[in-house]
Amino acid sequence: MAICPKCGSSNIHADKKGFSMKKGLVGGILLGGYGLLAGAVGSNKIRLTCLDCGCQFKPGEGRISRQEPYIPVNDFSIPTSTPNINHKTSTEQKVKIGTLLKYRSVIKDSKVALLEELQEEGVTHVIVPNGEVDALSKLQSSNGEIKRIISFKICK
Repeated sequence: MAICPKCGSSNIHADKKGFSMKKGLVGGILLGGYGLLAGAVGSNKIRLTCLDCGCQFKPGEGRISRQEPYIPVNDFSIPTSTPNINHKTSTEQKVKIGTLLKYRSVIKDSKVALLEELQEEGVTHVIVPNGEVDALSKLQSSNGEIKRIISFKICK
C-alpha cells in the first residue's frame, strides 16, 4: 500500500496524466502541427495524489506500508477491530411451512400440495431464498390473480 511521502497517509488516489496544453502549445508554435503531439508526451504516466494533504507524487516515490492502514484522527469513533471483508451474507432463510401456507392464495397449487404433504410428514421448516416471504406478502396484498412458483429446500 502506498504511503504519502509528506504526511504518511495511506488515503491515496491514483490517476493518469492527460494531454498537456502547455507542451502542446509550445510544440505547436515551434514545430507547427507536429509539435502539437508534444502535449501527449507523458500523458499515460500514473500520478498519485494524497487525499489528506494534496501532495502529488509518482509511484515508487512514496513509502510502502506493511502495517495497519493509516486512520486520520478525528471526532468519530475509530473501530478497534478490522471489519471482516470476507463475510458473506446469507441468501436463504429458514421459514415455517405454516407461514408459507398463509400465502396459499398466491402460491402455485402444486407447491401448496407439496408443502402440505411435507407438513403431514412432520417437517416443520423449509429453506427459501431471502425476500421470498416479502414477495408473497406483496403479491397477496395486491389482490392479483398471479400464482407464484416458490422454490424451497427441506430443512434437515
